[in-house]
Amino acid sequence: MAQINTVPDKLINFKVYSEGNDVIGVADAELPAIEYMTEGLSGAGILGEIEAPAFGQMKSLAVKLKFRTITKDGVGLLAAKTHKLDLRGSIQAYDAADAEFKPYAAKLVVHGLTKKSSLGKFEVGKPGDSEVELECTYLKLSVGDQDEALEIDKLNFVFKVNGEDQMADVRGHLGIGE
Repeated sequence: MAQINTVPDKLINFKVYSEGNDVIGVADAELPAIEYMTEGLSGAGILGEIEAPAFGQMKSLAVKLKFRTITKDGVGLLAAKTHKLDLRGSIQAYDAADAEFKPYAAKLVVHGLTKKSSLGKFEVGKPGDSEVELECTYLKLSVGDQDEALEIDKLNFVFKVNGEDQMADVRGHLGIGE
């Protein structure tokens, strides 16, 4: 989708899939915050202090899913294994050149280990609000026609932003993937 005169508006809808093909329930999703590990940098020649990021070194990446009700598949996320989820959505954007709204795809692939889960509540006529939180070891975000908007693979030393490999030099220095 061309970005000239295009105004991203809102998420139209999305679905959560497990292992790429099974819908696992109606959920809201809180996506991971990407936060670098930092260390204070100060000393001669620096005016004050800088919180300097260690590029490619990220803090915990957690995704939270909140389900409307308890489901067999939602409870299945408690299994002690890596879970592979796809969050597939459609985003609405206003194309000013054509004077109309147009949708484009967004997809987040997550591999993660369950950190915690809440079975929610039983309340008559109300959503149960069961939740699960996964620690992401891998995520890949595709937006529109860009397949590699973001890719982070913590266990294989991969960090790509808009297709640009941020860790290629570092992997070379460490003798990884030669």
